[in-house]
Amino acid sequence: MGWAEIGRQILGIAGGWLQGQQVRQTARLQADIAIEQARAQHEIDWDMIQAQNSGKSLKDELWTVIFAAPLVLIFFPSMQPYVIDGFTALNSEVPDWYLAFVAIAVSAAFGYREIIRPFMERVTGRNR
Repeated sequence: MGWAEIGRQILGIAGGWLQGQQVRQTARLQADIAIEQARAQHEIDWDMIQAQNSGKSLKDELWTVIFAAPLVLIFFPSMQPYVIDGFTALNSEVPDWYLAFVAIAVSAAFGYREIIRPFMERVTGRNR
């Protein structure tokens, strides 16, 4: 066996190893793509379910009334102290975690999932 034959065998072994690496990397990439496609499909399915259920729910109408009430009441002089005291309490005496959960509930009621995504990622520890 000459040097040329030894060189061919070494190159053949190295080529097989590189080919195996490429196959494993391709398999990992295909698995990652499949996971991302499944996540995207899940989000699409979730949005469709939310859209269908929003026709049966009064949550968004309820939140609209709740947020519109102070706006209307502030124009009645007898109600102004109550509105002002309510906002003062919300600003200084209500815990931040409670306001965050109210924001999440309102966002969910109106279907604004993207608004709450950073919070949910922080809570679950998962990034998209």
